Amino acid sequence: MEYSTLYFEGEERVYILYLPSGYEDEQNLPVVFAFHDMTELAANIYGYSGLNEVAEEHKFIVCYPEGDLLFNLTHWNVGGFTQDSDVNDVGYVNAVVNKVIEDYNVDDTRFYACGRGNGGFFSLLSACQLSHKFAAVASAGGSMTFEMLGDCNPGRPVPVLQLHGTEDDWVYYDQIDTFYNSALDVIDYWVTHNECNTEPVIEAVENQSDTDNSTVEVFTYSGETECQKVVHYRVNGAGRYAWPGASGNFDFEFAEALWTFFSGYSLEDGTSCQPVSVAEVSGERAKALMLYPQPAQDKITVVRESAEPSTYCIMSLSGQIARQGHLTTTHQQIDLTTLSPGVYVLCSDGLRRRLIVH
Repeated sequence: MEYSTLYFEGEERVYILYLPSGYEDEQNLPVVFAFHDMTELAANIYGYSGLNEVAEEHKFIVCYPEGDLLFNLTHWNVGGFTQDSDVNDVGYVNAVVNKVIEDYNVDDTRFYACGRGNGGFFSLLSACQLSHKFAAVASAGGSMTFEMLGDCNPGRPVPVLQLHGTEDDWVYYDQIDTFYNSALDVIDYWVTHNECNTEPVIEAVENQSDTDNSTVEVFTYSGETECQKVVHYRVNGAGRYAWPGASGNFDFEFAEALWTFFSGYSLEDGTSCQPVSVAEVSGERAKALMLYPQPAQDKITVVRESAEPSTYCIMSLSGQIARQGHLTTTHQQIDLTTLSPGVYVLCSDGLRRRLIVH
């Protein structure tokens, strides 16, 4: 666990990072962002979500940002019931993403966002406004305010997982509220946006608990590609704080389901979703392309397993190509003297590696 701070727009903001044991600099790990509910702290969702245990098993980093105060209550600014807030949370989270990319050896094509309650609202807002950073998102008990839905235009299909209790008395399952849409409205929006089949495949989760007074069904809406996907976990009988495995239902571990969903997706150049191959999930492809030293100054050495000629490009985080050329050996130096200091991405043979220039 690492407790970190970031100064953003004149204010100190905090976030917690969980690094799985055995973390090493040469690994390119995925990152899951987890957003807490209104009034909670980052430490709360860090404690109950179960994501750290899953991160240990599957080797990914978990980032727990903390919301700022509104009327002395932590929150995420999503409009609607947070309309009195002037906090730029989208900008803050984008800055945290960039800081994590700069400070850790991560796979910047495999960032994901999830949250509960107000944090679930914000994960869906991230799908709308940060789709170039997050490959897929998930919400537990969240929805979309009218402002969010009205302004949402991510420009690509975004894989979305929505978990909701049918007896939620704060964010209603099938009724709109003063400030936001129902859970079913949100599902309908993403099914339409992702151009999914409106007839889902429905599966029942085995009832493992006789005392939680709830059952779970999974509705999967699919499109022509794997990235045109919406998955809805309907928790029949559960209320507001449903996070299966921790509260509301105990038939399955929601944290494990989140990773199963997330791990199937990556981003290509921040503009399109791509299914993740088995080799990428296992980390074997990381050995096929390596860079040293990191950080670099005047030159970087690219190490490849194959000496077959290949093209490469160096891009900024905004997708602008800063340098391109050819690789002809297994160990080849690239001149970086024309690049400004910053974080870049080197692409070759379908692989992407972070490059820091000082």
